[in-house]
Amino acid sequence: MSQRSSTSIAARQHIVLDPCTLGRPFHLLDAFNQRLGRQLSRHLSGRFNHRHRASFAVAQVAIGSYVTGQGDAAWRAYTTPAGALAVRLDRRLLLAMLGYHYGDKSTIDERMPETETEQRFGAATSLALLDVLRACVTPSSDGGFTPEPLRTPEIGDRVIRVEIQERALGLTGLLEIALDDAWLSLIFASAVPRRAVATPTAKTETPLPARLPITLSARMLTKEILLDDVMRLAPGDVMPVRLPDTAEVLVGDTRLFQATIVEHGGSLCLTRFENLE
Repeated sequence: MSQRSSTSIAARQHIVLDPCTLGRPFHLLDAFNQRLGRQLSRHLSGRFNHRHRASFAVAQVAIGSYVTGQGDAAWRAYTTPAGALAVRLDRRLLLAMLGYHYGDKSTIDERMPETETEQRFGAATSLALLDVLRACVTPSSDGGFTPEPLRTPEIGDRVIRVEIQERALGLTGLLEIALDDAWLSLIFASAVPRRAVATPTAKTETPLPARLPITLSARMLTKEILLDDVMRLAPGDVMPVRLPDTAEVLVGDTRLFQATIVEHGGSLCLTRFENLE
């Protein structure tokens, strides 16, 4: 191999450094990006996928410099006790969420003028997504988000870019969150490993599953009867029903699992839980 070829191959393997990142631990943010991606995916699944049979998923999370001329939506700016940030969501994604929320897929048309409903829904959705970011950075609440006059981030500002896909509709778009230095410092603090601090006495903490109680309810069967028949029911009456083989398992009104009904020791039990997502 010639000297020229070896030199060009070596040059292609060099990593180009952004001078704005020097002196700060950006190389430690991969774990934070993955954690934020998982939490955003969980939020989208709970709000849209489980309730409306949507297929939103986070494909990638990265932190980079702000670039002008990208995106098709205006920024929404907010201040918090921790600092200032701004957020925007590609309109095609926002319209898809709006369509699933109201059960009207005809709203997913970027040629339509913006409506007041879309503005209100976009503001509420932006705040919900920012809450996910805050939970990843500062688990304890430190106040709300106060809207600020519309502004655009400046060149060199750091921006979290989240690529979101809606597979059923074949859509891909960006969620972008611009950070000020205070918020960026919070993210670094949550990403940099903390040194273990020796404590004089070890405290026994309650296991995490015990601190997150979730109430499950099982719906084994439903039966439709006439209101006139209901009015004639009296204590001791027997309503004939046929027990099915499976039951629905719910959290609130959300169907999460389908389970098999079995009898054990004279009691009815549920087993073989299957995800309904």
